[in-house]
Amino acid sequence: MEICVTQEEIAIESVQLYADEMDERLVPPEMLKGVTEPIQAELASYRNEHGVEYLFIRLEIGKEAPLEILMIDDEILDGNITLINENSPKK
Repeated sequence: MEICVTQEEIAIESVQLYADEMDERLVPPEMLKGVTEPIQAELASYRNEHGVEYLFIRLEIGKEAPLEILMIDDEILDGNITLINENSPKK
């Protein structure tokens, strides 16, 4: 799947959450065992002309790599997510 939107069409938010505030659909409780520091969550959302909402979530949970999740209309998608900016080389 590939969509292209301008930066002005994307809403961005950054929040800190504690492990007990996390949605178990996004992060299984076993992944959060021993996590005592706040979790940094960065969210980018876009709603297209048909009302479909795309939500990208990046969670820093104290592991080697951040956890990245893509949701479309509140459904979690499987697969690797790659975000590019407008200055990225075209394929």
